[in-house]
Amino acid sequence: MRNNEASAQKILIVGASSDLREIGTSLVSDGFQIRFSNTSEAALTASQAWYPDFVIVDDTASGFIKAFRALNFRTPLLARTPTRAGFAGLLDDGADDCVERLCSVTELRARIRSKLKYSRRPVKLTRQES
Repeated sequence: MRNNEASAQKILIVGASSDLREIGTSLVSDGFQIRFSNTSEAALTASQAWYPDFVIVDDTASGFIKAFRALNFRTPLLARTPTRAGFAGLLDDGADDCVERLCSVTELRARIRSKLKYSRRPVKLTRQES
């Protein structure tokens, strides 16, 4: 990842959990630009002004995922929750991926890289014969 701020991919981190700052610091060292929003409302405003390439949302930011998707954002979105029991609801709300809060930063970084890598690939459309 390049450290050039103009070309760095942008990650919006949404939520009030204290460990989100540590995650953000780790991602900055990987060359990402990071913005934090403690509330869903602030995150939606930031999304419309900043157009992040990826979003990490903590389950403490209730309502953000549905509102974000309602604005037709196709940005990859990873949701964090205390246990796997919350995964199905977050995925149904529009999250692309989910992790438990205790997920290692190494795993989280790998998931982000993977989602960004494959979300940028062009889609090859083929014409179907009828």
